[in-house]
Amino acid sequence: EAVFAGGYTEALEKTRTAVLSGNPPALAVLDAPNLLTLKDIDAIVPLDPFIEQDGGKAFTDEFLQAFLEIGRNDGKLWSIPWQRSTPMFYYNKSHFKEAGLNPENPPTTWDEVIAMAEKLVVKDDKGNVKRWGMELAINFWLFKPMVLQAGGILDNEEGTKLNIDTEEARAALQYMQTMVDQGSMPAIKQWSESVSDFAAGATSMIYNSTGALGFIRKSMTDEFGTAFLPAGKRQVAIEGGGNFFIFKTDEKEQKAAWEFIKWMTTPENTARWSMGSGYIPVKQAAFDVPEYKAYTNEWPQ
Repeated sequence: EAVFAGGYTEALEKTRTAVLSGNPPALAVLDAPNLLTLKDIDAIVPLDPFIEQDGGKAFTDEFLQAFLEIGRNDGKLWSIPWQRSTPMFYYNKSHFKEAGLNPENPPTTWDEVIAMAEKLVVKDDKGNVKRWGMELAINFWLFKPMVLQAGGILDNEEGTKLNIDTEEARAALQYMQTMVDQGSMPAIKQWSESVSDFAAGATSMIYNSTGALGFIRKSMTDEFGTAFLPAGKRQVAIEGGGNFFIFKTDEKEQKAAWEFIKWMTTPENTARWSMGSGYIPVKQAAFDVPEYKAYTNEWPQ
């Protein structure tokens, strides 16, 4: 029985409540960094015994290796990747043409984003914004790669320390503040609101997830493009998204949960999930599924 529990924050709270009340789910898809939170309440089991029974390294080698790393802790693997994504740059090609910008040349640096946002913003005679040049949601997952692009790092490998007051964090904040000060970007936008605004033509550029591609593609009438995140001192992105966790229930339920995970992550199913959403397939073989090849030929984004 599948239960929709909302976004990652809501899903974690509902799962944690179920665990602490003595009625944990057999498995759940939760934001991958929730690993430490779930370990703290002794909610989940390591998956290494299941993996060993299904081929060990041969089993894990089927996955895109970068997606596995966030599930490792204390020398064990605690979760299996499912809906994984990276931040991506979206831009409205129709707005670019209208502003005299080349629709095939999205910005590749912070300075170019700032300059293009200023050209793309549209205001009425009284100075009220009719269309933003840029929207950047207030979100850790977007701020972290900016700090990396500035040459810094926001958190340590152990997940126990944040580096907030640093030159690199200040550079990332100043990048955003510059666009706010020039009037081309709102100071505060929430995650889903920025996606809706972009699809409706209320902003010309956004940072968001590959997981938003499905909604944008189906909802948008203007021509749009996608690109890598613009660079600061370097060009870099991070990955994120939801993983499967198995909980401390009885042995029968845990075995069933593992069988379900194996089925959900077959190349065919992870390819199907990508086509319906925009998330990245978690297995390399998914890129050889004929339907997915046809899809990526049509939508290389």
